[in-house]
Amino acid sequence: MKKQLLVILSILAFCYTNAQQSQNSQISVEESLVGIQLGVIGISGFYEAKLANNWTVRGEMGLRGNLTIVAGGDNDFYVQPEIALSPRFYYNLKRRVEKGKNIENNSANFLSLYNSYRPDWFTVLDDNERNTNQSISTTFLWGLRRSYGKHFHLEFAAGLGYYKEIDLKPYMKDDSGVYPALDFRIGYQF
Repeated sequence: MKKQLLVILSILAFCYTNAQQSQNSQISVEESLVGIQLGVIGISGFYEAKLANNWTVRGEMGLRGNLTIVAGGDNDFYVQPEIALSPRFYYNLKRRVEKGKNIENNSANFLSLYNSYRPDWFTVLDDNERNTNQSISTTFLWGLRRSYGKHFHLEFAAGLGYYKEIDLKPYMKDDSGVYPALDFRIGYQF
């Protein structure tokens, strides 16, 4: 009798473990997402591909605004092209599923290292009519993404970044520094 009880308990434990593993293996980011996003100061197209259950890599191309506020009044705003590549770690997928919340289209909180290159091809809305320089930047972001229906989503992100202007003209001063980042986007995925 003890052996039969032990065998039955072992089988139940095995089945329970397999069920938990099966449920956890289904908790994952989407295989890929393609879409467009409209932000406060920019518009871009994106492609996001799954690397692992919680990891994606995201490529973007579009127009992005740059707002510089300087104490003393020499503020600057312009829009220029941007190409970006960033890994994302979606860290609360399992908890959202446990609470019965949606994780479709990567609806979750994320950490990201947003790496961008802004070429000097052209600028839009440039008040100073200056020659724009190429720049690179890396920004550490904490964000959240929420989907509404099958195609729409909202994203909010905040963080801290470092930028460096490159290929400066000989008469220009080196320009680099740390900046706060704040982003809000509305998007549509195909």
